[in-house]
Amino acid sequence: MTLPASPYPHPQQPQQRFVPAQPRPLVMALFSHLDPLPDRDEYAQACAQADLVVSLGGVDLAQLAQLLPQGKPALCVLGPRDPRDVPAPFRVLHGNGFSFRGWRIAGLSGALLPSQGAQGNYVSELDASTLLEALPPCDILLTHAPPSGIDAFERSGIHHSMGLVSIVEYLEIKRPLYHFFAHPYIEDAEEYSDDTLSVGVYEHLLTPPLELV
Repeated sequence: MTLPASPYPHPQQPQQRFVPAQPRPLVMALFSHLDPLPDRDEYAQACAQADLVVSLGGVDLAQLAQLLPQGKPALCVLGPRDPRDVPAPFRVLHGNGFSFRGWRIAGLSGALLPSQGAQGNYVSELDASTLLEALPPCDILLTHAPPSGIDAFERSGIHHSMGLVSIVEYLEIKRPLYHFFAHPYIEDAEEYSDDTLSVGVYEHLLTPPLELV
């Protein structure tokens, strides 16, 4: 039996579209040049408040891992004297990326190679350029080495011979929103370059909520 047609017109159904959720704000606890860790209570509180914990190198990761709440995600880029075997839950970034709650995070380990044959986690300008060129655009770039030739950082004590030109080129071409690196002298030196906020982290930084704009 065929049902009679309804005397009422069918409402026009809107086309269904899938809209990806906007990544929510991200709070990061970043550490550098802390071996051993002096203020354990303060750093434990920072780790608890953060969504993601990051070592930018020169940190005793075994000590820092003990301060992490269970299940807290953690990333690291290695400084020149850091062991390459890292404790859980740390994940090493070196020419690779990591997706976290919709944020695209990439990293480069190592300091600029001072001379051929130097022992440790060093990277030549050529190797750094090759690794960074292969990386897709990201929202956050993490490096141990500073960018080279940025006046604000040179005024804060970073000689151009300490930095990598390839990091500057990556920032200019791929334009991440944020770049964090290990600053050897000054707390939270920062500089805007095009679309990127670069921040040198000395010892410890708990970021305000970062947002994708």
